[in-house]
Amino acid sequence: MLKKFFKCNCGKNDGENLIQSILKNKELPIEIKLFKLLKRDVDLLMELKNKKENKFGVTEPQMNVLWVLKMDDEKFTQADLSKKLNSSKANMSTLIDRMEKQDLIERVPDPNNKKVNNIILTKIGEKKIEEMFPSALKTAKNIFRNFTKEEKETLLLLLDKLRGNLNENL
Repeated sequence: MLKKFFKCNCGKNDGENLIQSILKNKELPIEIKLFKLLKRDVDLLMELKNKKENKFGVTEPQMNVLWVLKMDDEKFTQADLSKKLNSSKANMSTLIDRMEKQDLIERVPDPNNKKVNNIILTKIGEKKIEEMFPSALKTAKNIFRNFTKEEKETLLLLLDKLRGNLNENL
């Protein structure tokens, strides 16, 4: 039964890659095609992200912390950031320690609760996110340059729906 799904009638030397073969295969269920294409796109995004991280010296998790602290005016504790970024408390602790050593963030004791520290951006952290944002915007605009506004809005809705399905299956 599976044999019909894996038949692509493509030779070794015809220059067709795996994704092209999968997309052309009329026997494969569309869900498999979507899954394989999405997986490949995620891999390409990760490759692009890694190049950007090297350029700015900030990892994706660090960038996310900077982003949250810059975007929201409220105070965040380490536990708040852990919840907001869907990260374990142990991972967040290590991340915050590293970021503090890089002088990107600072732990400031909460005046109302001595057991709690609020995490705030330092001037260096502020500068870093302001330095990265134009590059991130340029990259995002370039990635979606051939999409109409309506296609971008539709993709956003579909990806949010997909994220919901993924969360339900975890």
